Amino acid sequence: MSSQQDELRIPPNPGGAIPAEHILGRDSLVRELWRHLDQQSLALFSPRRVGKTSVLQRMTALSPEGWEIRSRDLEGLDSPAAFAQYLYEDAGGIVGGAKGGLAKARALVTKLAGSIEIKNVKLTLQDDAWRRLLERLFDDLDEHLAAKDSKLVFFWDEFTLFIGDVVARGDAKGAMVLLDTLRAARQRHPRIRMVLTGSIGFHLVIRQLVKAGYGNRPINDVRAERVPMLKPAACNELAAALLRGIDLRPDEALVAAVTSASEGHPFVVQHLIDRLRGRGSATSQEIKTELEDLLAPPSVLDLGHYAERLHRYYGELAELAVSVLDAVAPHESGLHIDVIATTLGVDAKALVDVLRDLRDDDYLHFENRHARFALDFVRRHWVNDRMLG
Repeated sequence: MSSQQDELRIPPNPGGAIPAEHILGRDSLVRELWRHLDQQSLALFSPRRVGKTSVLQRMTALSPEGWEIRSRDLEGLDSPAAFAQYLYEDAGGIVGGAKGGLAKARALVTKLAGSIEIKNVKLTLQDDAWRRLLERLFDDLDEHLAAKDSKLVFFWDEFTLFIGDVVARGDAKGAMVLLDTLRAARQRHPRIRMVLTGSIGFHLVIRQLVKAGYGNRPINDVRAERVPMLKPAACNELAAALLRGIDLRPDEALVAAVTSASEGHPFVVQHLIDRLRGRGSATSQEIKTELEDLLAPPSVLDLGHYAERLHRYYGELAELAVSVLDAVAPHESGLHIDVIATTLGVDAKALVDVLRDLRDDDYLHFENRHARFALDFVRRHWVNDRMLG
């Protein structure tokens, strides 16, 4: 570490907004993402609370020259028309008072809703009107960017949850049209990029749409990347800074205990150290005890979502997925796939799809045909909570 890093003091703030300068251990990932983004749009996935939003914040802080950035959290958005409203507002902010800015979009809105002011408009778009508006907005933005010789990236957080919710509300067709419209925009406008993040994978969303008759591949032009857990050195750096932030000395054993207990999960690191506030000292054993308390139901780590999301997004595979995790959870070192099949009374080939999903969604890791929980504290929570009933 540099001497500056050695003195860095960050107060724990589990679940709160973290300033970009307090986001540690992600700079190499951020530089890599910007290199990829220079060539194509990105899909960025990880389980909840691993730090997708923090990575986007750090990307903004370390953005190269010549890029404009607009960020939106789409969780809770209820329709493609509402998405079009967001883009309309953001596009207006991008072009500002530029002469002729958003000419195509303004002409369409005037036709749809009469003469309006963009800063005040609230659209009610029916049928395919929102699709036409999106197309014109992207055309207008591309012209604006060409005139400035700049590029634009939209950071759309929890994009897959948004699309999944649109499908769940009975508008699979709207979800299909939106995905196709965004893909067409990426193809037509090389100055515009999109970063689509999600705590559920696109494979689950696309599977829902395929059942509704969808035959396209809307993100085959997008590079998929994952936000991993913090590497040990980066986790040590974060733990040390947080310990200083509560006036505890970050001795090597204590920092190592936090990194080991958290398994590199930044949200768990925040919680573990926040629980040490007001103490004059702490030991490695206390870190283990605090983790046990964090895992005890009801857990503030919100680990229950690992079970809840299976029923929401896995469809007919949900019950089998739960059964697989029930079988694996009691075994810290994991189970061989053939043993899982025997335990559940199913053919190993019948497990392929659900095992692939559980791998892609970071529930399980596989090595030599052995499946184990990707995070051991999630496994322990599953045993302590999910399997009690």
